[in-house]
Amino acid sequence: MILPVLVAGLLLLIPEIVIGMPKAVAAWAAVINVVWLTALGFRRSRLAGENPWLSPSFIHMLYLFVLQYGIGMLFVLYGEFFVDYMTWDPREVFELQESIPRASWLIMIGALGTYVGLCVPVLPIARSLPRLAWVEDEGKFPFRALLIVPLTVAAYLYSYSDQAPGEIQQTVYIVGTFGLVLMVCGFVRLLRGTTHVIAWRLVAGTVVVVYCGVGLFLGARSVLMFVVIYYLWSLIGVRGKPSRKLLVGFLASFLVFSFGVFPLLSVYKYHRMGGLVPVEEAIQRTMEDLNAGDEPKLAGLIELVRSTTYPATYVASYQRIAPDPYPYLLGESARVVVSGLVPRILDPDKPNVLQYVQGLAYRAGLFTYQTYFEADQRGGIAIDYVSEFYLNFGPWGVLILSLLHGMYLQTRYDWLIRRSSLELGFPVYAVAFLTASAFWQMFVLDVKNWAIWISLLWLCSRRGR
Repeated sequence: MILPVLVAGLLLLIPEIVIGMPKAVAAWAAVINVVWLTALGFRRSRLAGENPWLSPSFIHMLYLFVLQYGIGMLFVLYGEFFVDYMTWDPREVFELQESIPRASWLIMIGALGTYVGLCVPVLPIARSLPRLAWVEDEGKFPFRALLIVPLTVAAYLYSYSDQAPGEIQQTVYIVGTFGLVLMVCGFVRLLRGTTHVIAWRLVAGTVVVVYCGVGLFLGARSVLMFVVIYYLWSLIGVRGKPSRKLLVGFLASFLVFSFGVFPLLSVYKYHRMGGLVPVEEAIQRTMEDLNAGDEPKLAGLIELVRSTTYPATYVASYQRIAPDPYPYLLGESARVVVSGLVPRILDPDKPNVLQYVQGLAYRAGLFTYQTYFEADQRGGIAIDYVSEFYLNFGPWGVLILSLLHGMYLQTRYDWLIRRSSLELGFPVYAVAFLTASAFWQMFVLDVKNWAIWISLLWLCSRRGR
């Protein structure tokens, strides 16, 4: 842990080490930095006798920093080679390239701070939280789960509809994603062994079929891949380490999704226009485009890379607007986002979180007028935690708050994985893992997720007197 601390201090005291580099060198320096820290996290987890594929020291560093920030910075660097296949304004690529050295510097500081935070012992904090390890009614649990699945599907669909008011859309969506928690519960029990195999197969299979069907209908591309990820992750969680067969299966699934499913759904989603175009017409337009040639498929593949690596684009965009022309926020965004935990009936004048964060993105040039409107319809929030920390307190804020972020991630892991039973803690941990990458949004979502998911999980699984 000492070396990452020293490197972070050196980068803050002498920023020209990275900022003065050529663009390509700076981008690759950031990639090497995050890969090094991820390797350290893997080794640290193994030495501690833990499963690295569950520990945030490895899996979070791999998912967020290597996949999203590292590959994302390379996408910004080499994006000019793909402008012919982009479905968005290609000027964005050339404009962001000038920001690569400074963005790489901030990403390196954020990665170092997060890794150090993950190394801080926080188990005493996790011990103060109630364990998820109550006595289950193994016979009734799967049947109660089957009864509640239609409710979660209805909530999931409603959260995507135009009728869902902004104030309750997120809460309804969380109820809707509880079906995925039940699906992971089924995966874990089937893999560990259960006397109710048929019932749990029915639960897991029903959720998979229904949610994948809903995802295809809505053009929600992530749902299909998440189902595969949750199953493979459950397998790793139960067996302890991935086998060669499992890795081959994951690679095959990823390739099929990347080159087949995602490009198809990307074209379909584009023609659906947020639900403004009927499904039949969107399908017809999609097939016409795909039959016209390979360019739509390549555009969909490029969109996969772009949508997976948004955080790097965010850092490159946001660092251009602070502290000039806009001053640091000094904690303003945190106060606004955390206010989302307070019901509007108790605070009628509280700001709208979605509009506030999208306003920041609009300042940074992430939205044009058209995409700003579209994002408002979709409910998208375009910010990551390195950018948020920087916008509030500058480079030192990135280091200090990233350290606290790492401690938070480790506390969440200690509570749900190390202290709770795998059958109850892992489903909550896994489904919540793929949430917003901005810290305060993650915290608010976690609180709401835990309140709703754990309550429903307890009602479904508890043994009555």
